[in-house]
Formats: sequence, C-alpha cells, structure tokens
Amino acid sequence: MPDTLVSPADLLAEELGIVAARLERDVDRKKHEIELQVEAAILRIEKQNSECELRLMSMLRMLTEKIAEIRDGKDGDVGPVGPPGESIIGPPGPPGPAGEAAIGIQGEIGPPGKDGKDADPSLIMRMIAEAIAKLPPPERGPPGPPGESVIGPKGDKGDPGIGIKGEIGDRGPPGKDGQSITGPKGESVIGPEGPPGKLPIVKAYQSGKVHYAGEVVTYLGNSYQARADTARDPSFDGDWGCIALAGIDGKTPMIRGVYSEQSEYLALNVVSLNGGSFIAKQDNPGQCPGDGWQLIASQGRRGDKGERGERGIRGEIGPPGAPAPKLKAWKLDRHHYLATPIMTDGDEGPALELRGLFEQFNLETK
Repeated sequence: MPDTLVSPADLLAEELGIVAARLERDVDRKKHEIELQVEAAILRIEKQNSECELRLMSMLRMLTEKIAEIRDGKDGDVGPVGPPGESIIGPPGPPGPAGEAAIGIQGEIGPPGKDGKDADPSLIMRMIAEAIAKLPPPERGPPGPPGESVIGPKGDKGDPGIGIKGEIGDRGPPGKDGQSITGPKGESVIGPEGPPGKLPIVKAYQSGKVHYAGEVVTYLGNSYQARADTARDPSFDGDWGCIALAGIDGKTPMIRGVYSEQSEYLALNVVSLNGGSFIAKQDNPGQCPGDGWQLIASQGRRGDKGERGERGIRGEIGPPGAPAPKLKAWKLDRHHYLATPIMTDGDEGPALELRGLFEQFNLETK
C-alpha cells in the first residue's frame, strides 16, 4: 500500500496538541502544590488562633480569681432599703476578627446602703483593661467559619437584705468553644491524556477587534495564530506567530507573435522568428536570438536527395483533359483569420492563414 502523506498543517496541529497537553499537566500539578501550601497555612493559622484563645481563657480565669479575693468593706449602720440593682447587658460591639472572644460590658451595681464601703467598680474595670492590654496581638489570618456563641446559665440572685449587700451569685460555667471541623482532603486525580488538539477555524483578521490567544487569522495572504489577547495587527511579532506565508503566483508563457526589435518583452514571452520559436529567459532579454532567449523549436531542414530510380515505361497518351479550374471567389473565416479560395469547379483550395500578417502589420505601424 502507498505511504500516507501527512501535511505540514497536520504535523503542526499534532505538535501543538502535545505541547498543550504538557502545559495542562504542568498547570494541574502547580495548582495541586498551591492548594497543599494554602491548606498548610490555614492549619498554622488555626493553631495560632487556638493558642491565643487558650491564653485569653487563662487570663479571664485569673481575673475571676482576683475579683473573688476582694472583700466587702465594714458594714455601717442599717440604712433604708435601696432598690434592687439592675443587670444591664450592653449592646453588642461590632464583629471582631475571627477567633477572638468578645467580652460584654459589666452591668451597673445598685447604690450602696448608708455609710457602706463597697469595692470600687472602676478598680475592677482597670484591672480587666490592663490584663487585656498585656495580651500579645494575635496574627490575623483568613476569616474562618464563625464559632457558636454560648452563654452559660445565670447564677441565682441573692435575697435583698436590709442594709446588708447580698452576695454575688456563682459564675456560670463557661460556654463551649465552637468546633472547627476540616473535611477530608479530596484526592487529586489526573485523567488520561486526551487526543491531540486541533487548530481553530481560520478567520479573516478584523482591524480594531480584540483577538484572543489561540485564534487563527489570515492577514495579507499569510496565516497567523495569536500568542496572547491582543488588538494589534499581525505585523507585531510579539503578539502573533506566523503559521504559513503566502505563495507566489506561477507564471505562464505568453505568445507574442513575430519578434520585433521595437517591442519590449518580459520573461516567458514566446516569439516566432525565421521559422523558429524562442522564449525569453528574463525581462528585457535583448536581441533575438541571443543570450536572453532560449530556442524552443526550429524549422525542419530538407532531407538528402534520394537515389534516382529506373526510368519507367512511357504511358499511352490520354484523352484531352478538362480545362484547369480558375479562382472564382474567396471564403472568409473572420474569427480565425482564414481566407479559403473557391474554384470554378466548386472545389476549395488550401486556406490562407492571415493572422501572422495582421500581427506583423500591427507591430510595424505602432
């Protein structure tokens, strides 16, 4: 069987398909590496947030113990019964960065009895503010899922005494921290290599339009493919790659008739001269015949005279013949420049070809 011929366009399409598949695999591998780096960074940030939360809870427990150590001052005389203190929860502040625990504002304490010496609330607030100021600033990471905000049960309120301040109820247990659950890591699967890609359909280049990477256009007879998104024409090598250049139109010999020294001739012009035909090798070939002309065909020579044969027997004298026919008229073929003689006996003589004479006349009268 004959070998199958593969065109340059098919070879180029096959090479481009191989390169595209290799680039796609490299992109998938790089994407997988970046995903692993991002996951590792998220785990480090979550660990740092957990450590900050543990330190904050430790400081809050220490503050709770300090507050418990404060004792009421010496009771004074029994004063009138004051109104019960209101437990006011301040409005929630703006949401802070993920992972930070928000502390509400302490409710106001009711007015003390007469001559009573209670602990200064401003001292407690200053201690809380100083403890929070000593905490190292946590590193801000990407926002994680919001944790659950759980408020522990409120302690029982003591009975109002007469002139004696009731004891503060026990502090409820701290709420549970929100759980940060990370799902299982997905598998990275690279599929089988696909078939070689094909070049896009070729379109004509449109000036002023944005052509995107990979598009194939024709421009001034050439074919180009865009290396990147561009609005410039294919004359810019940086944005376009040439796929195929325009070919040169082939030249066909042109018959110019009888050679004339006054005429100008170009390459592949054919002339007749002295029974021969010549073709020009170049533009302005010069005198014919000469170096600028190539002989194609020449007039044949007369062959050598053959040997004289034996004299034949003299024939009998025949009857007198009919008178020779004379020229009666001419039959003209204007399309082919032919003139055919019509004889008196009705026969047609050999046709005369007049095209060459008219061409010679036209050349000489220019």
